Amino acid sequence: MSEIFKWLKKSEGDRRHDHADVIVLPEIENGAEASPDSSIEAESVPHARPDLECDSRFDINAAEVSVKTVLDPISTVGEQYRILQAKLNLLQQQRGVKRLLITSALPSEGKTFTACCLAGVLSQEKHKKVLLTDADLRMANAWKLLGIKEVGEFKGLSHLLAGEIDAHQALYRSSDSELYFLPAGKPALNPVELLSAPNLQRAANVWDQFDWVVVDSPPIIGLADTNLLASFCDAIILVVLANKTPVKLVNEAIERVGREKICGVILNRMKKLDSSRYYNYYYRQSAKQRLGVGSI
Repeated sequence: MSEIFKWLKKSEGDRRHDHADVIVLPEIENGAEASPDSSIEAESVPHARPDLECDSRFDINAAEVSVKTVLDPISTVGEQYRILQAKLNLLQQQRGVKRLLITSALPSEGKTFTACCLAGVLSQEKHKKVLLTDADLRMANAWKLLGIKEVGEFKGLSHLLAGEIDAHQALYRSSDSELYFLPAGKPALNPVELLSAPNLQRAANVWDQFDWVVVDSPPIIGLADTNLLASFCDAIILVVLANKTPVKLVNEAIERVGREKICGVILNRMKKLDSSRYYNYYYRQSAKQRLGVGSI
């Protein structure tokens, strides 16, 4: 993570506006290597899981254009998420990580967008069931990015935590993939009380049925929600708005949740590098030729 902070410190005073929409630079720290006598063993062949009972469906093709761009298998920005996916798969093999908390120091840094895209990319791997959980009980937005039309009041996480519904009444499943979505539900008057350990255990019981769980959390600074959620997650990915978020606030956010829980940092809207132009031309052209969809 040291290289991320070197970059942040170097660029903190440079507020340029020629940014790519989203450039993801994951830097996953594997920590201690898995030892031969580790109790966590990687599965060489994915095990089959039964279909989960689910009342509702959504069409990922109706998602916002920015999300669909990331999920495009030949998009440059999507490739950055697939690099992150590869690193996370290694982390899962070494440390059994499967519950990922996505958060940021401050609001409007792109954590919900990142959570939606990461969950979508993870679900593109065969035999993997992925659950995106919107755990922002104050200001939920994931459903908008996924293109789900609001009909009445969403049944979701807040109802599940309160013991008002069963999981199948709140879950949405993508019509053409193994991506599931658990909305936030009705806004909570007291999220901290609702996110108590006994209540969160209800969500954890649902999470256990998936290969990956991506939890979209509220920002860290000023709220207690993230710390409560983090205790039920394996690792945290911190989203940082490049050239915007002060380094001191990034450090404060990390200290609040615990440096040992951070497995990676994503720089959102990082200045586009010249090399990406050549990569985009080479990769997209060769990929389209292989897929038989014509040239650029």
